[in-house]
Amino acid sequence: MTFPVAGRAHASSSLADADAVAAWRDPPPSDEPRLDRDALADAMRRRRSVRTYASRPLPRDELAELLRWSEAPIPADAPRVVRQLVTVAAVDGLEPGVYDTELNLVAPHAEQDLREAVGFAAMEQEHPRDAAVNVFQLGDVDAIVERLGDRGYRWAQLEAGIRAGRLQIGAFMHGWGAAASTFYDDEVRQLLGTHESPLLMVAVGAR
Repeated sequence: MTFPVAGRAHASSSLADADAVAAWRDPPPSDEPRLDRDALADAMRRRRSVRTYASRPLPRDELAELLRWSEAPIPADAPRVVRQLVTVAAVDGLEPGVYDTELNLVAPHAEQDLREAVGFAAMEQEHPRDAAVNVFQLGDVDAIVERLGDRGYRWAQLEAGIRAGRLQIGAFMHGWGAAASTFYDDEVRQLLGTHESPLLMVAVGAR
């Protein structure tokens, strides 16, 4: 079985020769943080999609630690193009609302209203509604493609996946649960107050 559209997309975003590769590459910003190898390997073995969460809030300091890892440099030869925003429904010391990854409040919301809006935006699923937080990976696709060409879209998806993967594995390292979700693009943009395209989202909650 062949997929002609996928083949054309791959061809249009491929680099033809070494000169094209050299022109596209960007030096890695810095090294990736080093985590305890055994703890990381254990979390990777245990990780699965958890869609049922306890009602208790997450500790703010531990959430901040998780977000720092998700935001940390990726050892890749491409520039960062993905931004993350967080909806907070139940975190100690934080009022419900939309936050940046340093946990600065962007827009306050009533908790129940926020939960219902997130659940609807996530294709009317329960686990994002019930989660303590949801983290969204976003990108300005037009600007990314203008800057990096068609290959930039492939990189944006890969970067979003790495950051989302860190969130899911890191949640297990903290003893929490997490699961990714599909979503309605326009509803996510409206909820977060952004024109950027949502690429992925991850729900995180206590177990």
